[in-house]
Amino acid sequence: MKKKLRQINVDNKVYLYSVRKRYNFESNTYHLKVKIFLNGRKNTPLIINFDDNLLGQLLNVGVLLLHKQTHEIVKINLNEPQYIKDLILLGQQKGWTGENNLGIQYGCEYLVNLGYELKVIKPYF
Repeated sequence: MKKKLRQINVDNKVYLYSVRKRYNFESNTYHLKVKIFLNGRKNTPLIINFDDNLLGQLLNVGVLLLHKQTHEIVKINLNEPQYIKDLILLGQQKGWTGENNLGIQYGCEYLVNLGYELKVIKPYF
């Protein structure tokens, strides 16, 4: 059986995370949810939702996005640990300590704050 939670170390702390894709039959859309816990603190996760049908699917398998500061085109796949680390660090900048709740975070805002251009996928961003 495959492990449901994966582990990553960031700044000498152990985090557990999952990247889950769900299909909503009522709206005929996919949703991608990243859930990150400080080890031993499952009651206070950082939850980042990518509720856009197209974006959620693409981030689960990999999508090419322009990084605005480096001007490089980067393949973003949220199943790769390097992007989970970036989400953790940005969550910490927004006030998440692993021991408090921030509420559900909007994934597109996180990607923009990390410097990625979303206009190819989401023209209004």
